[in-house]
Amino acid sequence: MKACTVCVALAVAMPLLCAVVLADEPPSDVPVYYYGWALVNGTLAQDGTAVTAESDGVVIGSATTPSGYTSGSGYYHIYINSSYSGQAVALKVRGVTATTLTLPERGRAGLLNLSVNVSVQPQANGAGSSQGGGSATASASESNMTIGGFMQAGSTKTLNFTADVIVIAISFKAKENISSGEIAVKRESGKPEGLPVPDGVTYGYLSIASGGLPAEDIRIQLSVNKSWIAGNGVNASTVSISRYASGWQKLPTKLAGESADGYMYEASIPGFSYFVVTGEKAAACQNGAAECLGDQLRRCEGGAWLAQDCAHGCSQALSACNGPCAEGESRCSTGGASEKCVNGTWKTESCASGCINDACASQGVPYTAYALAALAVLAAVFIIVRFVK
Repeated sequence: MKACTVCVALAVAMPLLCAVVLADEPPSDVPVYYYGWALVNGTLAQDGTAVTAESDGVVIGSATTPSGYTSGSGYYHIYINSSYSGQAVALKVRGVTATTLTLPERGRAGLLNLSVNVSVQPQANGAGSSQGGGSATASASESNMTIGGFMQAGSTKTLNFTADVIVIAISFKAKENISSGEIAVKRESGKPEGLPVPDGVTYGYLSIASGGLPAEDIRIQLSVNKSWIAGNGVNASTVSISRYASGWQKLPTKLAGESADGYMYEASIPGFSYFVVTGEKAAACQNGAAECLGDQLRRCEGGAWLAQDCAHGCSQALSACNGPCAEGESRCSTGGASEKCVNGTWKTESCASGCINDACASQGVPYTAYALAALAVLAAVFIIVRFVK
């Protein structure tokens, strides 16, 4: 009888107990999350700046800058209790409301940069001064790409973006198993407030962020219009991308190819942040000079470089466009390289031991080393014969 009484008491108490637990801790197994950069008085927020999400005065999400997903100053990544979906939520930086929104359904995410003004101006976070100019005219545009499924740790993926954000593609390796995620690329309409002016001629500013994507070995591919390069007198080989982290840090950038209207570039980036693509003015050239730049031939006329596309590639050795060639034909080029004819176009092949008789020399000791060794032996014999007598 006592056992039955206890069972009845538990049956009555359990719903009440669950109601208390649910009231204190609403379900948030799949939270809503936002990410981006927080700016205070036009400057990237200092490390340790609080970012909160509040609904009717109740804090339902909190974070501090910078997020562990990037080393970039001012970056935040906040998870918000999804049980408040459909309600008005204020996102605040240092307690000041940056924006108010209706919280979407659980599991949703998005890039959301936050900016507030406070009465006390924080110390500028690496905002120095430098000279620049000639930026390309552009309206703000954005492209978000999801990974599209599960990624196993160590696997790689390439996400392709629309051309109007300068970025063609971003490839990366998963640091751990990933079930979902995205990378958002935004081409800014101008220089974001609080960032210094970079050196060189500016092509465009970018904001690149990920919603908590544990990525490494990140490579970025860019496209820069030839018309901008020609119109601003920029040397195409000097175009590079710089990342903002307490100042602009120029990253090694490689000219990887070209299309009918643009040059393609590649670079490795250590993480996501603000970026800027710049180039340097081409130096005045000597009339009559010529050089190859990828599959283009550049000639100097009137002290300025004029570019010409070469249908069959450009010969570094001749500083001229190649004519059609016979399939399989080969020849030596400048710098010890070999050129082979593939589909009617000369293709350059680097030679570790130099190029001899229109082909790469076999690996081993270069023939010049044998010649020097032979001369050394003859010199030694001469000295012995000369002085022994």
